[in-house]
Amino acid sequence: MKDVKELQQDGVYLAIMQKAGSYSYQFPATVFTLSDIGVSLHSYQDRVDVFTQSLAKGSAIKGVELRILDEKAS
Repeated sequence: MKDVKELQQDGVYLAIMQKAGSYSYQFPATVFTLSDIGVSLHSYQDRVDVFTQSLAKGSAIKGVELRILDEKAS
């Protein structure tokens, strides 16, 4: 993806598996993200631990904000 100039910025993208310029709800699609933030989630019976780190450096990243939602999005 290094050669696709539109994908040089971190973000959330929607990929439609169809020729460019054409869109229909019939075609397969997927959502994907480009980011240096790796997320690790560990679920236990009484808690959830979430860790973030730089994928490039392997070190912790300060200032990352996460929201964890339940099935009711609350």
